[in-house]
Amino acid sequence: MNMNFQVVPGYDHVLTITPQAPGTYPIVCNEFCGIGHQNMVGKIIVE
Repeated sequence: MNMNFQVVPGYDHVLTITPQAPGTYPIVCNEFCGIGHQNMVGKIIVE
């Protein structure tokens, strides 16, 4: 799956997804946002 989602400080956002298979899915910052941009990563683990 490939999608873009903008997160804004100070606001709550809900993103609903339905995984099709178990696995580890990476999350990366897709827009240059300032110092530390390259370190803005995460993952979603579907069991």
